[in-house]
Amino acid sequence: MRTDTFLKAIGWAERHERVCWGIAVALLLLSAGLVVWERGAGLRYPDERDYWTIARNLVEQRRYSLDGVHPTAQRPPVYPFVLAAVRWMGGDVAAAKLLNVLWLGLTAVAIRVFFLKTGRARASCFAALFMLLYPMFLYTAATLYPQTMAGLLLTVSAATLYFNGGGAWKTIGGSAALAALVLTAPVFAFMLPVAGVALFLAFPARTAWKRLAILCIVFVAIVTPWAVRNARVFGAFIPIATLGGFNLLLGNSEHATPFSGAATDISAYARAADLYGLNEPERDAFYRQAALNWIRRHPVKALKLYTGKVLHHFHFRNRLVTQAEQARWRDLLLLATYYPHLGLLAFRMLRRKDPFEPWEVAFLFLYFGFALVSGLAFTRLRFRVPLDCLLLMVSARTAEGLVRRSAQMRSPEKLFWL
Repeated sequence: MRTDTFLKAIGWAERHERVCWGIAVALLLLSAGLVVWERGAGLRYPDERDYWTIARNLVEQRRYSLDGVHPTAQRPPVYPFVLAAVRWMGGDVAAAKLLNVLWLGLTAVAIRVFFLKTGRARASCFAALFMLLYPMFLYTAATLYPQTMAGLLLTVSAATLYFNGGGAWKTIGGSAALAALVLTAPVFAFMLPVAGVALFLAFPARTAWKRLAILCIVFVAIVTPWAVRNARVFGAFIPIATLGGFNLLLGNSEHATPFSGAATDISAYARAADLYGLNEPERDAFYRQAALNWIRRHPVKALKLYTGKVLHHFHFRNRLVTQAEQARWRDLLLLATYYPHLGLLAFRMLRRKDPFEPWEVAFLFLYFGFALVSGLAFTRLRFRVPLDCLLLMVSARTAEGLVRRSAQMRSPEKLFWL
């Protein structure tokens, strides 16, 4: 009886997979919209206020600036310009947050297109369901953080550059998405060499060289105008932003811990920078040099700290400065919705019944490689959110394989023992 019910459910889902996907995405967007509505138009965190201030100044002062007077390069440009477009059309903070709901929906669409191209339409249903049941997506969508948009750009760039289908135009699109991603979150620059290697693994050498040339040309063409702007304004080579040294010092100084993140006390360095009268690029260089000096003087401690930060990247909670954000139920919810994906990944690796496809290997390399890169500065849960899109895609492919094989064996009781 249970077997017949299970097989009927699987058969219905196969015949109506579009409906299942549509329902899951609709619930995802509804949930995200409700969370945004509940959070309202408030700006709780300094990063949010910085992004919105720059966007307002772009519209009102025609200047990329935090104070409306002095130019800045502290924040990467793509997200503030997107917010400026919302502000220019008369939108407020709430409208800008609702835009994150759109990014979330487009991410689900991009994932579905990818799975349709790979012949695994049912996996897109699991992906949409997993996105719905992953509260970090909803939380991030309700803030003026760029991670939701970065998740869309990462999904598009990874799906186009690490899958060997499509032609040169697909490489151009993926390269443009990657350039926009780096101009949104510079840490993703580590994807460039990885993308180059992936091209040679996916294509014959001659084709790989051509596509690598396309990748480099498109990327440089998109990033260069911003670097030129920074050179003209500051008289210094600043490819993207001047926050790298600050972030490096937050994660590598005497008061840093694996969990402290942005709460690390670096006030002594800030006072020294003020005393020296450093401008923005000079301050960034000062902070970077101070962090490197600390690492050189404390190599063992720095290595232990780095290891702790990499492990913390996979944690289910932050030790936030705002204690109101430390609700225990929220921590338990994040634990219950994140670690099962790592467990499913470990289960598949140990059982060896369902080998990983090349695109899955590339996605997992990006996922765990990002932890190694992120640990160089400091780690936060929301920094991981774009990469979680890739993890959920691998989980969806794993779940689809388990259900398919269970149905073939006509024994749902054996689902977790295949």
